Amino acid sequence: MSSRTIPKKHLDAIGEAFQESKNSSKPTMVIHENEDGSQHIAIRPEDLAKFMEKPEFRELFMGAGAAGLIQTVGESGGQTPMPTGLFDEDFNEDFHAWIEDKEGNVIFDPHFPEYDEIKKLQGLYGEPQYKAYTGEKARSLKMRCRASAKKILKTQKKHYKMTAAQVWEQQYHHPVYGYCNFNAIAYLKKHPDSVFKVGSMGWKRKCDDRVFWEFGDEGGSTGILGSAEESCSVM
Repeated sequence: MSSRTIPKKHLDAIGEAFQESKNSSKPTMVIHENEDGSQHIAIRPEDLAKFMEKPEFRELFMGAGAAGLIQTVGESGGQTPMPTGLFDEDFNEDFHAWIEDKEGNVIFDPHFPEYDEIKKLQGLYGEPQYKAYTGEKARSLKMRCRASAKKILKTQKKHYKMTAAQVWEQQYHHPVYGYCNFNAIAYLKKHPDSVFKVGSMGWKRKCDDRVFWEFGDEGGSTGILGSAEESCSVM
C-alpha cells in the first residue's frame, strides 16, 4: 500500500541506522537531496541486507522503504527504488488490503503505531473506515496482489531458507506496516473461509466527520484533497 503520510518513527529509525553507519570505519549510507528539497538515504543493496537482518531495524526499514525514504545505489551509481529482495517494492499502488468475514465484518487489519501518528498529524479520530473496490477494479487488483505475494514468497523462502509454510507463519504472527497485501494474504492462508478485500481506508476528520482516505484513491471522489487540516481550514 502507499501511505500519504510518512511517520516520524521511520525517520528516527533511519537516523539511528545512519548514525551507526557513520560511526563505522566504512560508512554504508549517504544522504541525498531530492529536487523538491526533501531527503532520502542512499545505501548499497548488500549493506541494506545486513541491516534488514537486525530485528530492531527490519520492520522499520521496510516501512521506510515503502514510504520512499530509501534508495539503493548500484555499481554505476544510479539510484533505484529500494529492492530489499524481501518484499515486492515494484508493486507500489495506492490501496489498502484487509480481511472480512462472510457477513462483511472486518476481522483482520492489524493496528500499527504509525496509524496513531498519521491520525494526529492529519487531525483524524476514531476507528478505521473502509470502502472496498468492486467489479473489474477489485478483480484486477486482487490478481496483481496474488502475483506480488508469489514473488515475495519466492524471495523470502530463499533469503530465510524457509519453507512456504514457515514464511506464511512468520508473516501471520509478525505483520509489517506498509505491506497490507502480504499481511492479509498470510491471514487468508490460515483462515481460508475469510474474504480478502482491497480498497480505501482512512479515518474521520475532527472538523466535519468526513472521511480522509489515507490509503486508496477515494480522496478525489469525496472532494478531500491535500491534508485534512488544510481542507478543514478553508471551509
